[in-house]
Amino acid sequence: MAAARRGEGDTAHFPGMRGKWAMAGALVRGDLAALRLAPRMLRKRADIRRIRRLTPGEVRRLILAHCLSLRDAA
Repeated sequence: MAAARRGEGDTAHFPGMRGKWAMAGALVRGDLAALRLAPRMLRKRADIRRIRRLTPGEVRRLILAHCLSLRDAA
């Protein structure tokens, strides 16, 4: 809120109080939409968990063994 009052950061793209309320409303609507879809996401995760073939530890080892350094990625 302090940055919004000063017009700093991303809030600078939403001038005036009306713009700030529009931004806050969009954030709240997005959060509510995510909450409505949470049960669907959890069902999908359960479905994937039932058919997975690798344990979480095996997945982690694969990711760490094949990761790129920031220098290689740049």
